[in-house]
Amino acid sequence: MSRQVVIGLEVHVQVASKSKLFCSCSTDYIGALPNTHVCPVCLGLPGALPVPNRAAVEAAVLTSFGLGCRVAGRTRFHRKNYFYPDLPKAYQISQFDLPIGRDGEMELPAEAGGRRIRIERLHLEEDAGKLVHGASDGRLAGSDFSLVDYNRGGVPLMEIVSQPDLTTPQEAREYVVRLRQLVRYLGVSDGDMENGSLRADANISLSHPDGSLGTKVEIKNLNSLRSLERALEYEILRQGRILDEGGAVVQETRHWDDGEGVTRSSREKEAAHDYRYFPDPDLPPLVVEDRRIEEIRMSLPELPWEKRRRFEQDWGLSPEDAAVLAERREVAEFFEACVARGGAPKSASLWVRMDLLRLSREEGVPLTSLPVLPDDVVALGELTESKELSATAAKAVLDRMVRDRCSLEEARKRTGIGGRLAGEALSALIRQVLEGQQEVLEEIRSGKDKKGAKLKFLQGLVMRAARGQADPQEVGTLLQDLVRGA
Repeated sequence: MSRQVVIGLEVHVQVASKSKLFCSCSTDYIGALPNTHVCPVCLGLPGALPVPNRAAVEAAVLTSFGLGCRVAGRTRFHRKNYFYPDLPKAYQISQFDLPIGRDGEMELPAEAGGRRIRIERLHLEEDAGKLVHGASDGRLAGSDFSLVDYNRGGVPLMEIVSQPDLTTPQEAREYVVRLRQLVRYLGVSDGDMENGSLRADANISLSHPDGSLGTKVEIKNLNSLRSLERALEYEILRQGRILDEGGAVVQETRHWDDGEGVTRSSREKEAAHDYRYFPDPDLPPLVVEDRRIEEIRMSLPELPWEKRRRFEQDWGLSPEDAAVLAERREVAEFFEACVARGGAPKSASLWVRMDLLRLSREEGVPLTSLPVLPDDVVALGELTESKELSATAAKAVLDRMVRDRCSLEEARKRTGIGGRLAGEALSALIRQVLEGQQEVLEEIRSGKDKKGAKLKFLQGLVMRAARGQADPQEVGTLLQDLVRGA
């Protein structure tokens, strides 16, 4: 019997709150001078009393509902005692036996197997500070000491703990991708792994050939999807080699060295009793009224995987198109607004996916910050459907709307793109182009254009001269007639 990989994840999500979990200090610490967003409360100075952040608590309740958890209206905070130099109080305020959410689940996408991963718990806790080492900061280059910045200390975190239901590094990656998508949809976090807003700790073991569970190893602070996948792949090989050689895997905490591509031992893995949890005496039980819990539950939006399924079933979009449109809430809602205003779903999908998302990337702003409304997308779709504008002309108008931040009609004026060129007006334009291409024309007439390359060249010149206002098929038909009849 082969060994089974067993993986559980603890994902830490920074809550999008303006203030810290137990004080009014700003959470906007990125780029700030060290130790400028601190106060006696988040530093744990004697006599300072913490007060829970209501917005952070409600974000945790909303996320619990998004994960299908049972939500507790009465919880409490504990002190988790351990010493790290970036933890100013020498304990962390967290939750132990009474988390906010319990017994949820996360469904993996169909392309990743579609399995349901059980969620054990979701609880709130405060973040630690940050150590700045000489090896990673040019300001300390050559030094043999580290400095500590407490600006991040006290920032609200949701810790989301899965059951050990994941079986491959790829599944673990997809689980985190879905979790990141969820918190972004709910607006409770930006989910930015690069800036540390979402971090994962992975617990991994290999079961024995008889099916009994192996020894669990924890890999800490995996701050990118690539690091998560690589670290798990390495650890599977490392533990497998140890077991193959008759050795025993040690229960420990390891860190991922991304440069070397290996995990390194950090310390022996603690058990819950090692942290000496006890209720924080400075904080009374946390009570959220049933009425408020129900209000939060009712505010839960349609989740991204639900939207994706509806886009496919109700509007006939492909799984790939539906996945792109449902990825971000603002994109999905913009697309839905286009359809609600009369746009054909597949046409609106094409405009949003191929053009608006491209312009959003080029401009470096969210799609909803572009000067384009759903009504504009519907209008462009109707103009191309009626052939008043070619697809090329419509795209040129859209690009000008964004570049000049102007209306659709103003963009048409500035690009010089009016109504569709057709009939005699188009024939006249083709004759004008042919007058300047007599040599090419003679080659076509003499039968030298066996593969039609010269004719395509002329068609390209006509389309350019028409500035996208002509239908390519009509241009091709008229051009052939005029070439033969000239």
